[in-house]
Amino acid sequence: MKKQYQKYDLILIFSSFQRCISYLIICSKLSKNYKIGIYKLKPTENELIRLSISNQFFFNKLKQYKNIDILNKDLKYEAKMIIHPQKKYDRNDYDFLSKNVKSNYKVGLSGLAMGNSYFQYLPYELDCLYVPDLRLYNYRINKYSNDNIDFKNKVIEVGSPLLKYNLNQFEEIDYLIVGPSMFSFLNSKDILLFLKRLNYLIKKIKSKNNKLIIAYKPHNADERYDALINPNIYKLLNLFPFLKSNQWERIFSKIYNILKNFGIDSKFFISILICFQYFKIEKCTINLSKFSEYNLVNVEVFLNFIKKGVITGRSNTIWHCLFHKVPVFNLIDETKPYIENKMHQHTMNYLGVHFNDSYIFQKSFKVVSSNTREKDLIMIIKKKLDSLI
Repeated sequence: MKKQYQKYDLILIFSSFQRCISYLIICSKLSKNYKIGIYKLKPTENELIRLSISNQFFFNKLKQYKNIDILNKDLKYEAKMIIHPQKKYDRNDYDFLSKNVKSNYKVGLSGLAMGNSYFQYLPYELDCLYVPDLRLYNYRINKYSNDNIDFKNKVIEVGSPLLKYNLNQFEEIDYLIVGPSMFSFLNSKDILLFLKRLNYLIKKIKSKNNKLIIAYKPHNADERYDALINPNIYKLLNLFPFLKSNQWERIFSKIYNILKNFGIDSKFFISILICFQYFKIEKCTINLSKFSEYNLVNVEVFLNFIKKGVITGRSNTIWHCLFHKVPVFNLIDETKPYIENKMHQHTMNYLGVHFNDSYIFQKSFKVVSSNTREKDLIMIIKKKLDSLI
């Protein structure tokens, strides 16, 4: 007996919270009137190690909405629309999409500055591509790569739904520090300089008003620990609280400089000095986890609740701040070398927000077009669903 196709208005393919952050808004706003199915892709080994708790938390939040089903790879489905995130799909997931799913309209959901990457691995051609910022998308295609795909007139600009739709009502924060991608740093010395500048800026802000709330959000690439620090050295130093003092920092700094004079560039001592800077940050800031259970997900979730500004490094966070019209400061020099053959350098050059020694926040938001801010992903999806028979 042939298996019957279960029918849905919309199927969302889930990979990870970073790539699928808009799904929370889609489910929140559309699940009341449209039947939505979610298919969870097989996580990579790296995702299982670094992000299993965060991804499960996010996935559980998606399941809480009514009229949403979790799809089974052994059953067959039919949908008006299916949305795909960027990922190299596992063979079983590839087979599921090619053999078990029929859809009228196939959409690729492109991440910021990710262009067409990974869509070449799908078992079929997409009908359209949703991009957050059309100008930045075209910049990537021209300056970096189109990943051997030409979407021609299939590209639709959708902005970010988190400007118009709040995921939750969060407490307002004066300043938010966002740990940047590790692409920002070529070595541990770069991290040390970044943290020294960060502590200087915190001190500068606090000197004007000590009551301002400064929250800290580590980068969300690894839920186990903050990638800026060596977790073993951090834990070791925490076992001996008396070491967490300016006096011991000076002692370790002197030892490091002596070794350096003898041509010994000790990564171990740099890691210790990084931890000393990190301890100062912990003392002067509040971890974002104290404000919200969503602390591990994408920073754009919180930007509508930032009153004064965001502090970060070389990060896509800068685009989201400009999109939300939130002042932003980049602690990394424009001239600092980049990891080669990465889109990261092109993105930072396009955004044009770099370190300045006057510590003046970027308050010009013209890099992001006002037309881009007016885009409404939810209405774009709704309109298309209503047009499909």
